[in-house]
Amino acid sequence: MCKDCRNEYKKEWYFQRKYKAELSKYHKDKSMMIQRKYKKTYAFQILNKSEVGIPKIARDEVFVCLFDYKPVWSSNYGRLIERLSDGTYQLVKGVYSRATKELTYTLDRNV
Repeated sequence: MCKDCRNEYKKEWYFQRKYKAELSKYHKDKSMMIQRKYKKTYAFQILNKSEVGIPKIARDEVFVCLFDYKPVWSSNYGRLIERLSDGTYQLVKGVYSRATKELTYTLDRNV
């Protein structure tokens, strides 16, 4: 076995040993596991599909009202719908950043 191969093997072996030790600590200690709590959505927060006329991406897609913004509803799939002044609804166009690979929306805030 050459010197480079041996060093690579040793580095991989140490990494695997450390990884297994850290993983076993995680599985033993229940406090390290993530506990998620979700807020309950009420019927008045959910947008009716019959009002909107915009097709859903999936069967379980739900639009929930954002309270801090003008009439805007957010989907569990990341889409936003805005009610215009004439009472019609439209999807909000987002700006995709190639550098950070994030989709960003700009909205007017209720003041």
